Amino acid sequence: MNDNQVQPFTAEDIKEDVIEMLKTI
Repeated sequence: MNDNQVQPFTAEDIKEDVIEMLKTI
């Protein structure tokens, strides 16, 4: 994933974040 100065959150990004958070629990 590239870290750009401004990157709007997309549904897929949010889904991936939620999935990763659930995995860490």
